[in-house]
Amino acid sequence: MSAIINQQHAARTESEQALYNMILETFGTHYVTYVIIGATAHIFTLINDAYAKSSSFQETTSEVISRSHFFFSSSYSVDYSHQIQTSVSESFRKNSQFFVEYKPPAVLVPGKTEWQSWIGSAVLAPVVVNRTLAPLSNLFFEYPDIQAHLERTANHYLNHGKYPMIAELNG
Repeated sequence: MSAIINQQHAARTESEQALYNMILETFGTHYVTYVIIGATAHIFTLINDAYAKSSSFQETTSEVISRSHFFFSSSYSVDYSHQIQTSVSESFRKNSQFFVEYKPPAVLVPGKTEWQSWIGSAVLAPVVVNRTLAPLSNLFFEYPDIQAHLERTANHYLNHGKYPMIAELNG
């Protein structure tokens, strides 16, 4: 990097461009600025085509919400979850599938529901939930010409899948 910074200008020759390409090849086009770790549970309801065509959007939405409420309430109150389960129509139960994708994966604990098991263990093995990336060129903010050229080089690589020659950037 010092070879580029010492030039104090954007690449003008193929050998100078090779340095920019080498930086991107070594460090990538972006770097991680923030990482959020935790856990996620994605709840899916698959509905067969016949049911979807014969039911209104509002009816389907109501059934999906009731089914989701049942899932959460079954972890806490048997009476309440039974009430909700009976509010889900027989037709919906027969024509839909419900599953949850946990990250980190749920490890079942004897005597606990899947949800209770996951809640208890998720804090012990957090996963990346979100990350924020920034262009590598941002690190060269004190050198605007170098920053702009590195950004053009990275954009070319991202758009074309190959590191550019100087003529491709200046053309």
